[in-house]
Amino acid sequence: MNPDKYTFTKEELEILSRAYLDCRLTKLQEKELEIVLLSCSFSSPVIDEARETMAASTTLSSPAPRRRVKPFTAVRWMRWGAAAACFSLVATFAVRMNHGAPACADSSMAVVVYVDGQRLSGEQAMRRAMETQSSCMAMLEKTVSSARAVEMESMKILNQTIE
Repeated sequence: MNPDKYTFTKEELEILSRAYLDCRLTKLQEKELEIVLLSCSFSSPVIDEARETMAASTTLSSPAPRRRVKPFTAVRWMRWGAAAACFSLVATFAVRMNHGAPACADSSMAVVVYVDGQRLSGEQAMRRAMETQSSCMAMLEKTVSSARAVEMESMKILNQTIE
């Protein structure tokens, strides 16, 4: 070690990097070398290989990051409520149509739908509900395909890491 500056020379770091790659260092020495390599700017094939190996071993030994779950906010509750209302509306009309009964035959139950302050007729409400349902299904399909693509990419990375 260079006694003047208390820093390693490039040649000393190459020797230590070779020792690391040959598994001749203790765990404590490996950690110390990792700190030194992260803080110095020297570069050579041996030093760079040691850095890459240290990064790979750190990645493999660290636990997977936990996904942050967002709390339910008022907006999310309103979206869920709107979706539930649309589903209820569609289900009510579907049941009534399947049984041959008119949509408002029972005077004890009435459904009134407003969108942007405008009252919708039964036909308009049904059309809007179907449009909402189809857009939700399209978003769901997009999300599923995106999740499958991420899963495939993760499996490729995992297989490359194992090999």
